[in-house]
Amino acid sequence: MILKPHRIDPDHPIHADAKDPPELSALIKRAAAGDEDAFSALLDRYEKMVYNLAFQYTRHREDSADITQDVFIKLWRTLGSFRGDCSFSGWVFRIARNTTLDYLRRQNNHSTLSLTVEDEDTDERGREIELADDHPEHDPALQAEQNERSAALQAAIASLRADHREILVLRDMRGFSYTEIAEMLGLEMGTVKSRLSRARIHVKEFLEKGNFF
Repeated sequence: MILKPHRIDPDHPIHADAKDPPELSALIKRAAAGDEDAFSALLDRYEKMVYNLAFQYTRHREDSADITQDVFIKLWRTLGSFRGDCSFSGWVFRIARNTTLDYLRRQNNHSTLSLTVEDEDTDERGREIELADDHPEHDPALQAEQNERSAALQAAIASLRADHREILVLRDMRGFSYTEIAEMLGLEMGTVKSRLSRARIHVKEFLEKGNFF
């Protein structure tokens, strides 16, 4: 990836959100000032999140890789405009989501959001829906049961309305706060909470019908 260094506008200094740790703030400022090593560190930190988001929409690895590259090119070009009005991860997410949706529009591809265990973000703050342990090493019967539960959960999530599914994944699988989700999706807090509540009820009922809950 060839990137052209740029500088922060001195009249509009970059600010870190209170949720962002000081070391992240320092990386953002250095990257926005044209430090390619700092930007590489940001890429390492957020590349998996961006790729997983793209893959959830496209279900295609090569497309997801292309989208990820496009996202980080946009980040490099626009990093100086980050004002800290939201968390940096939320800002990255919005760019990634918009880039992915633009890509799908160009491809005329209407793939739906889905979730697999390999798409989990490891930097989570907790989840409301428990996923099965992916490594039941000593019990084949337990592994089969957990695989079945995981497949049922994926099916339950896939059966949600797209707008409900997205919020469920962001909150319960990715660990974003209600405020961050509202900022990312441009929704009122009450809308986020009501859609999440309906999504959780739907998933619970789906799993109860199959005796998985």
